[in-house]
Amino acid sequence: MIWKRHVTIGMALLLALGMLLAACATPAPTPPAAPPSAPATKPAPTPTALDAVIEGAKKEGEISLWVDHPFMEEKLWTRVEKEIADQFGVKLKMTYTSTETGAKTASKLLTEKKAGKTPDYDLVSIQLTNSLPLIPEGILSKVDWRSLITKDSNPDVVFDFEGATYLSFKSQGQNGYAYLVDKVSQSELPKGLWDFADPKWKGKIGMFNQGGPIARVVLMTANQVKGGVNEAKDILRKVVENKCFFDDSSALATRMKIGEVLMAITQDNIPLELKADGIKSEYQLMGPYNINETLAFIPGGCQHPNAAKLVGVYLGSPAGAKALWETTQTGTYLYKGNPYYDMIQQAKKDGRKIEYFARDKAALELTLSPDYVALQKECSAIIQGASGGASGKPSGKP
Repeated sequence: MIWKRHVTIGMALLLALGMLLAACATPAPTPPAAPPSAPATKPAPTPTALDAVIEGAKKEGEISLWVDHPFMEEKLWTRVEKEIADQFGVKLKMTYTSTETGAKTASKLLTEKKAGKTPDYDLVSIQLTNSLPLIPEGILSKVDWRSLITKDSNPDVVFDFEGATYLSFKSQGQNGYAYLVDKVSQSELPKGLWDFADPKWKGKIGMFNQGGPIARVVLMTANQVKGGVNEAKDILRKVVENKCFFDDSSALATRMKIGEVLMAITQDNIPLELKADGIKSEYQLMGPYNINETLAFIPGGCQHPNAAKLVGVYLGSPAGAKALWETTQTGTYLYKGNPYYDMIQQAKKDGRKIEYFARDKAALELTLSPDYVALQKECSAIIQGASGGASGKPSGKP
């Protein structure tokens, strides 16, 4: 059995020796880590049409605008400059001039075209009917606005007509009247033009003095009375005899501020202007809600076309609509956040017919017809010599 004991001792010694050698052995080096994989290369974004406009606008650096009088506010264009710089990285120097009438605007552009003169302005505001003589002369640049407008913009800001393209950035309605809430009770509110001929309102009413809007009121009235257009014109004559003040919207608002006029047939922006001065006023429709839009276009051959496109893109966006309302109290039915949108929605709830003047083919064709042109002239003749007028002044101060 001795040999077994020797074997056991030997085995124990070998085991101990193995353990000692294992403890003393140098550990095998850790294999080097695999080098990190290179990050996947992202493909460069494909330049868009707007990117090209932005680069072009950076080089141009300035823009000259010809815009309606309500937009002649320094605070508006200061804000536009800042927000375009923040959003697009483009610093633009902006100069702006007030248009006169739409007809005079068109006439100036036509004269420049015939003289071969470079347009004085890069972006122009106008209403559709006044711009129509410019289209066959090629004065309106063809701009693919749909490829330029921001993703959050309402597609309807782009307006096409007979090959010309516009941006819609302001709207206002008519076929109604503004009235002083504290002076005219709900039960007394006129239902139509005929009520403005009521002697109880003698010398206390007003109406805009432009042949086109008056003709639309006459046509609306013609659809409401048995005698048609002839009876509607007779009603207009009676309104004139009721010592109605005929003047532009701003002057009518002034007359309402001093209480000289209690009700005025005019655009729906007047109550907003009065409310801004703390005067309670509302707007009451007498027929379909007729919506006019102010459109922007770029004259062909202008000096700063890319800057004009960029400013147009901004004005047609939600940010532009917000800036216009907050600085000039001009709005659009295309975006929430301003009363013009709210008024359209309320008219729809009330079951009113909405006529988008520039977009309603039948209404537009009627307005351009020889009969309508003749009616405008006749309406202007009817109100000629009435109180107020284009240069009429209110008798007091607000």
